[in-house]
Amino acid sequence: MEIVKIWRNTFIELFLETYSFFIPPKHLKNYVSFPILLAFLLGGTGYFFHPLNKTSVLKLIWIAFMEELTWRVLIQEQLNTLLHNKKLYSVSVSCIVTSVFFALFHLFRQPAAMAALVFFPAMIFGMLWDKYKNPYVCIGMHFWYNFTFFYF
Repeated sequence: MEIVKIWRNTFIELFLETYSFFIPPKHLKNYVSFPILLAFLLGGTGYFFHPLNKTSVLKLIWIAFMEELTWRVLIQEQLNTLLHNKKLYSVSVSCIVTSVFFALFHLFRQPAAMAALVFFPAMIFGMLWDKYKNPYVCIGMHFWYNFTFFYF
């Protein structure tokens, strides 16, 4: 267990040194936690495969798996904790924030209009996460959405 703590602390320090130009260094430790770091690293793996190229079903499963683990399980859940499960009407603020950033993240691989439209299914995936706290529900819905959108 001690090795994991040492590795975790070393990893966080390396991350802080590498990305300190985004946020002033004295404030960076207040905003960065291990789940956020893990999400940052895992989040981009789905973008090795571009779904507009009619990728295989296995790749669509991988994209859904990695994106949902990153955006729902790690980021949205961390925001839920930080924001004390605050709600705007019946939707959690963390769901809205995560969905906005999820859509913005899609700007790297998709046209702006298409990336903006990603916000709506992201809200559905986020609400499913808030209700069930089950990554398989979110992964399954995300896969089904991608599959029907890109193949039909």
